[in-house]
Parts: sequence; structure tokens; C-alpha cells
Amino acid sequence: SNIRNLQLKDEVVEAIKDKKFHIYPVKTVDEGIEVMTGMKAGKQLADGSFEPDTVNDLIQKNLQSKVNIIRRLSFHDGDFEPLQWTFPDFREGTYHDDLRSVRALYKDARARRGPASGAG
Repeated sequence: SNIRNLQLKDEVVEAIKDKKFHIYPVKTVDEGIEVMTGMKAGKQLADGSFEPDTVNDLIQKNLQSKVNIIRRLSFHDGDFEPLQWTFPDFREGTYHDDLRSVRALYKDARARRGPASGAG
């Protein structure tokens, strides 16, 4: 920690003395997360997840839920659908014809390749 090297304005020093302002020395981002949130940051486990009910666990779960939304982006019942947060031009259908063409090319290329061989 470099707290002893801090150069603070006099009014900040006074605010600290009056307990109106606090400085919390931390050594890691996780320590800072714990100070700022009052929750345990959470260590990463061997399987790549984080300790349950920690900030890092909540962040990872939130990001994974967004990934899951994006994976099924918006092709449903044979056409593209906008999601709640989608860009206005996509919501208005500006790119739907282009997206349908790309999807058809992709499906055609996959069909010509034959059954999945297990390779990515």
C-alpha cells in the first residue's frame, strides 16, 4: 500500500479528521470490492466458477446469462426478432433480409459438409 505517500489537500485531511471522508488502503482489486460492497469478493474455484454468493460469483452468473441471451440472439419461429435491448435499426428490420441471406448461406454450407464430424 502506498498510503504513507499520499499527498492530500488540506480540506481532505480535515474531512478525514472529521470522519466525513475515509481512505481505505487495499492491496488487490478483490480487497477493494469487499471494502466497497461489504460482500466477499470470492476466490475462483478449480472448475472456473467462484465461491457461491460472492461478488465475483454474481458477476460471472450475470455475464453468463447475457451470453445465453446472445447465443439465441433472435432467430425464432423462422425469422429474426428484436430483443428488448436491441439496436433500433435491427428492431426496425433494416438488416433482416441480409441476415436471412447469410443464414441461408451458412445452412447450405453446413448441409454440403455433411453430418457433424465432431470437429469444431
